Order: sequence, then C-alpha cells, then structure tokens
Amino acid sequence: TPENLEEFAKKYNRKIQKTIKERLYSWKPVEYDQYTSFKYLIGRSSAEYAVIRMIFEEIKVRSEDFTPITYFDFGSGVGTGLWALTDCWKKNMSEYVTVDISQDMGNISREIFISAYKSRNIKQESIFHRRFLSAASPQYDIVLCAYSLFEMPSSTDRLRTILNLWNKTKDFLVIVEHGTNAGFNLINEARDFILETSAQADVGYAFAPCPHDKPCPRFSTDTTPCNFLVNYTGMKLLTTKEQQTEAYSYVVLRKGERPDGK
Repeated sequence: TPENLEEFAKKYNRKIQKTIKERLYSWKPVEYDQYTSFKYLIGRSSAEYAVIRMIFEEIKVRSEDFTPITYFDFGSGVGTGLWALTDCWKKNMSEYVTVDISQDMGNISREIFISAYKSRNIKQESIFHRRFLSAASPQYDIVLCAYSLFEMPSSTDRLRTILNLWNKTKDFLVIVEHGTNAGFNLINEARDFILETSAQADVGYAFAPCPHDKPCPRFSTDTTPCNFLVNYTGMKLLTTKEQQTEAYSYVVLRKGERPDGK
C-alpha cells in the first residue's frame, strides 16, 4: 500500500543515501543520446551481459521446468538482458517488452537484437520498446531490472518502481546492481520491501542467492557487501586483456509459496 511504501522508504533511505554519498554516487539524471548510448554499448555491455547470463543460467539449472514465453525488461539499455534471455531460453518466446527512457538506447537495442538473432526466427512484431513504465499491464513470466535503481532520485521512487515490477511479475523478478556497498544496500532494500509486501498480499519468496526470507545477516552485522564475481571478455576496442572481472549484487524473487525444503 502507499502507506507501507512511505514507511519502508523512510526506514531505508537515510542509510542508503549515506552509503551512496560516502562510497560511490552523487545522484543526477543521466541523459543517453546516440553518442552516449554507443559509449555505453562499448564500455558496459560485455560485463552486463555476463552478469545477467550467469543469473539466468542459475534460474534455468534450478528450475528446469521453467519455460518463459513473455519477458519484461525495465531499464533495458542497449539490450544485454535480451541477449542473455535468448541465449538461455531459445524457444517458445512470444513477447519481449523493453522499457528505457532513452529512445536512442531503444533504437540500438532493437537493431542489434534483430540483426544478431535473425537465425532464430525472432519476429520484429514480437519486440516492443516503451519509454515509460506504465502502471497497468499484463504479467510477464520473467521481469528484469538491471543497473537501473541508481538512476532514481529517492527511496520512494525506487520502491514504487519495484512494487510496480513485482505486480507485473508472473514468475521471476530479477534485480541486479553493482557489487559495491551502495549496490548491495539497494538490492537489500528491494528484497526486504517485496518480502514484507508479499507476506500481506502477493505471496513470494527469495529464490536466489538467499536460501531464506529472513533479513540478510551480512546487511546487519558486516560492512562487506554480499557480491559475486563473473569473468568476461571485454571488447578489444578498449582492452587487450583476454579476461576481466565484474562484481555484482542481485536478488531473484519468485511468486508463490517457498517449496518445502528449498
């Protein structure tokens, strides 16, 4: 409810804003024109693809019967989530919806996706790009929010968006951020909010990486972020290194009751 959202935002906002200011981030909106979007493609797409692909592979291995048909990507950027999704689940997909306020990002994403995956017979009419997140829409089998929470100016804005995405989720909601203290705090904010909200209405549980729905013990007792590492090969335009490493924090939330023993 709106009251719960405001209360939860007040609870987390002070700590998160302090961490952001001290360690990483001073908020201001980023505008991605065509030039900036291409810079992002070259500088960040390899790392982000590797992270999202790793998380999707975990879902695929642990839930072998999960065969998504519809996909929703908030803050889709140049389309790294689309690439990872199609590489993990190659069949049965009928609808891809991406949301990014930058039209230039959306254009690049669409062109790359269609060109790269022509051999998989992906129809152009199955891909929809939107610039804004709507409140009303159908549910999607898998919903992704990757590297987008830092773009929001306040805890209230973040939680309102996360709740909207949870309402759009039919099965899995995946949230990813940088593996810093600030990124880890934002992941925990989203995780705790959804678990608290779902206990009252739309039931769900933490699928990964947590084996439980209790508050994160590291969040309350440790200053080291809970993060993970993935190796990837960067674009040769930027580096001669064969392998690079990306640290990330994430949570996968799943609709329904937690299965016994899991």
